[in-house]
Amino acid sequence: MIDPYRIVLLSLLLVLMAILIRGVMDLAPIATGLGPMVFAAKEPGGEISPVTAVLLLFRDYDTLLELAVLLLALIGVWSFGEAPPPPSPSPPGPILLDFLRLVLPLMALAFFYLVWAGGSAAGGAFQGGAMLGTIGALFRLSNLSEIPLPPEIWLRLAAALGIAIFLTVAMIPLVGGDLLLAVSPQWMKTKILWLEFPAALSIGVILAALFAGGQPRRHTNNQP
Repeated sequence: MIDPYRIVLLSLLLVLMAILIRGVMDLAPIATGLGPMVFAAKEPGGEISPVTAVLLLFRDYDTLLELAVLLLALIGVWSFGEAPPPPSPSPPGPILLDFLRLVLPLMALAFFYLVWAGGSAAGGAFQGGAMLGTIGALFRLSNLSEIPLPPEIWLRLAAALGIAIFLTVAMIPLVGGDLLLAVSPQWMKTKILWLEFPAALSIGVILAALFAGGQPRRHTNNQP
């Protein structure tokens, strides 16, 4: 016997599919898209990447909320307590250590390049933050216990720095009677760098902390 709930669900999905197909069929055959609007809104010099321009000119609120969601996710994970111990209690082998000595400095350079290049080319805070988070995950997987983590208060500040700077930059125009998040074209590059680097740092710290799965473990005298 066919489940009646499945029939209802299938009917709703078919109706939704018909609506989507009708919407696609009603689109203009030749659309100019948003490209001209994006290029027109960029700064006069045209040095800002179109992708960055979309994220920080037309999707400011979306980017701000994405940072807030990441921070809330970290708060939720940290509310469960300390992170579980590393998967392997044994120290890393020499091959892994040599690999990390070679790769980690390159990844750190890639982090800075991605954030800096995001203003005028492919890259940006989320790409750089993902690179920084990967560095944290490698530390975690390698069980490099001899490398001390920063104090927990610094991790908390780093995690909240991105959204704090974003809100500050967003509210500065209000002092001069302008709109929230408004910025003059000549300050566009400065705004991007002020937003991107703190945001990338926060994203990287949050991703690494989420990968750890809890608050930083407090070392006691009984622990090695």
